Amino acid sequence: NNLIIYNVPHDKTNRIMALTYAKDYFDQCGITSYYLNQGKILDAQFLSISEDETMCNLRVIMNNPWVVRALLSDARKLRTTEADTFRSQTLDFSKTYVSKDMTKVEQDINRKLVLELKRNISNDPSTRWIIKFGKVQAGGTFSRS
Repeated sequence: NNLIIYNVPHDKTNRIMALTYAKDYFDQCGITSYYLNQGKILDAQFLSISEDETMCNLRVIMNNPWVVRALLSDARKLRTTEADTFRSQTLDFSKTYVSKDMTKVEQDINRKLVLELKRNISNDPSTRWIIKFGKVQAGGTFSRS
């Protein structure tokens, strides 16, 4: 039931609860599914705060896994969302990203898959490489449009 939001601006002068950060993020990101599901946030915690206290990572606990699945399917839309003011700082949504909360074992497996994916892309850039069902697979011919 958890999401992780990475690279969220942190306001070190006006400290507030992580839950408020998460709800504000959902409200301001401009994606309808996030806005509509902000009421389904049960809790949030700061996972880490940068040393200079300007960025943080948030764990957001949702009320059911179906909401998490829906939000993750729309997470790509964050790349095209325009920057906005967030807690008196500029929030560039193209630099933040949302991911599912994973255990250390899942993180290690995912890290290996991403490294294999990058290696395959560098070896054969004409093929679209994807991670599907826990494996790196060829997904067809890569074409830029």
